[in-house]
Amino acid sequence: MENAWIDKRIHPPTAGDADHAGCILVWHRYQGVMVYDWRNAIQNRYITHWMIPPSGPNGPSDSRIWQGFMEQ
Repeated sequence: MENAWIDKRIHPPTAGDADHAGCILVWHRYQGVMVYDWRNAIQNRYITHWMIPPSGPNGPSDSRIWQGFMEQ
């Protein structure tokens, strides 16, 4: 299933939409696609849309590897 861009004005992102590090994909009006903290995306007026980040190439197990790295 392909993720779709979500209009921030209609449905702002929540913690439940973010990955384990609190990140989502966003569309910035001038800079294009960015990885961004969901809390900051709500307040940034140049971010118009957002998307739930996809799993890594090896599926959900990639997220657990990254989380272990972040906890070091």
